[in-house]
Amino acid sequence: MAGLGRKVFTAGEVLTAADVNGYLMDQAVQVYAGTAARGSALGTSVSEGQVTYRTDDNALEVYDGSAWVEVGAGASSPNYIINGAFDVWQRGTSVANDATYTKYVTDRWQANRAALATGATISRRDVYDATNLPNIQYSARVQRDSGNTNTGEIYFLTTLDNATSAPLIGQQVTLSFYARAGANYSSASSVLSVRLDTGTGTDQSLGGALTGQTSIVSQNATLTTSWQRFTYTATVGTSARQVGFYCFYTPVGTAGANDWFEITGVQLEQGGAATTFRRAANTLQGELAACQRYYYRYAPGVQYSPIASGGIGQSTTNARMTVKHPVTMRSAPTSLDFGNLTLADTASLFTVTGLTQTYAGQDYSSVDAANAGTLTVFRAYFLVTNTTAGFIGFSAEL
Repeated sequence: MAGLGRKVFTAGEVLTAADVNGYLMDQAVQVYAGTAARGSALGTSVSEGQVTYRTDDNALEVYDGSAWVEVGAGASSPNYIINGAFDVWQRGTSVANDATYTKYVTDRWQANRAALATGATISRRDVYDATNLPNIQYSARVQRDSGNTNTGEIYFLTTLDNATSAPLIGQQVTLSFYARAGANYSSASSVLSVRLDTGTGTDQSLGGALTGQTSIVSQNATLTTSWQRFTYTATVGTSARQVGFYCFYTPVGTAGANDWFEITGVQLEQGGAATTFRRAANTLQGELAACQRYYYRYAPGVQYSPIASGGIGQSTTNARMTVKHPVTMRSAPTSLDFGNLTLADTASLFTVTGLTQTYAGQDYSSVDAANAGTLTVFRAYFLVTNTTAGFIGFSAEL
């Protein structure tokens, strides 16, 4: 029965069972040990507006007519994984792995293969499945390229830095995600290996190795071609300083056209049960800003769009200018990448032969643009895109 609101009882009025249920039971905060206990007690007698409290992870939740939603969910998110719904792809929406352990593909996520093999591609996919994937638009597809015969493991991973990991130290945590396999997924028994690891070092990456690396979750998820949600619970040790998640599979034979798995809705939260997926920053704008703390790319998609202004010719072969970062980065950027850039004054274009970072700051960086020798000392220059594919990027990744 739905809650009945408020009733003013008069002296001597009979208090019926319907009154007790509608005015009291269905409108009181009911306390349960967990979702299983609540489901067992309520069965299908759940109505919009009912409120319960779960003692397993101290969650106050309201039933919105279709699902239990945590009260105050709009204020903060329980999720510690940035870009867990793969909304942000600053480096491009289809990226091939290369012969390194540290290549970032979609924001905050790395991909690599055993023995530094190539032949895998990570791409963004539209899912639009409101029934099976609540609050989610995209997935990441991790695919062995069609025809590839290398059978080295393919890894997909993300690592939390020390500051993000700190609230999880010594706490019970729940990892959850959605995954499915392609029709030619070649892993034996359709297994996706799942790991939640901790380390004792300072701002390291699972792309290499964590000091004191320990697996607190080590499981095999059996994938099908339909979406499933997988959840795992563990406790982070008190000596840990970092937490990271990775998954991988070992392909066999020659890759078919659909030798892939897709993953989305990755969530790591405190407590012993998985809640409805939410982005770490709640909003798309917030998620982008969270990603830009680690990597920022400016790619306007317009030819001759300014990348940096106010530059001065230091010599005939070099011009120096400043780039303002859109957010305060996690640390001073340690590297930059760029492509299809040129220098411009008010009349001419000057070929850029190289770009180096001369000052690295969390809020801005200075860069030197090299030229073959056609610049004028003390002349003002702009760094602009030479084609619609022009970009500059700064990395403060782990």
